[in-house]
Amino acid sequence: MDLRVFDNISFESLYERLDSRWNSNHELKKYIHRAKFDKLLSHLTTGESLLDIGRGGSVDGILGVLAAKKGLNATISNVSEKNLKVIQKFAEIQGVKEQITFVEALPFELPFKDQSFQNVIALHILEHLPDFKQGLEEIRRVSQNKAIVALPTCLNFCAISRLGGSHYFEFSWKSPFSLIYGSWRLLYHAVKGDEGVAEDMEEFGRVNKHLWRFPWKMRKSLKEGGFEIVQFGPDAIPLPWFNAWLPLMRKLDKFSYHPVLKHFGMGSHAVLSKKNQYYE
Repeated sequence: MDLRVFDNISFESLYERLDSRWNSNHELKKYIHRAKFDKLLSHLTTGESLLDIGRGGSVDGILGVLAAKKGLNATISNVSEKNLKVIQKFAEIQGVKEQITFVEALPFELPFKDQSFQNVIALHILEHLPDFKQGLEEIRRVSQNKAIVALPTCLNFCAISRLGGSHYFEFSWKSPFSLIYGSWRLLYHAVKGDEGVAEDMEEFGRVNKHLWRFPWKMRKSLKEGGFEIVQFGPDAIPLPWFNAWLPLMRKLDKFSYHPVLKHFGMGSHAVLSKKNQYYE
């Protein structure tokens, strides 16, 4: 993917895109994103340093801003000045703009010394890079030990609905058929042993391939990148289309690290330490 894809997009459109995740009009969509941030924040310790790596995506920088509110020393990187201004506006609204360092940088060419940060965050970033392994190596390089990586994963009804060609956050006549087609695609690629299932994702008129990984493939890739997985779990355990699912989803999320449930998130995250190193 071209990481400069958003260069010609207006500031207003880019901010609306970020805000549509944080303050979505669809309660289901808003809950899934906010549950993800809440879980990731629970792994961060007040007073520590943090780097939130971005590429210009819809949720870039949000976690770094929330971490600053929690009292971490946050640095947020992104690929362009325009994207950084979008994040700065969000940080200003949250009242922590002056507490954050903003740096323009490519995710695989970070201008930081080795082991610069106690925490390094890559929130749905690596799947968009031209070289997944290179991005993971850079995360490992700038981390003192601890990193958190989140990627889209496909073992859930919401992802299956998207892979079948329908929205996950609202019901339409396509929705039942999307589950059938999406399930067939998931089974086909699982039997083939593929990394995951790809969808064509449109962003401001450009179509890019977006890979939804199988959780076991995600775990394997992270281990091959020189990390131990300290904890693995879902960003949120989602059910599609209807807000009536929300009470059940909230209950399921309380047990989301259970060995049975932890692979069924619409996105999964891994808390990582470098091999042969562990944090308390």
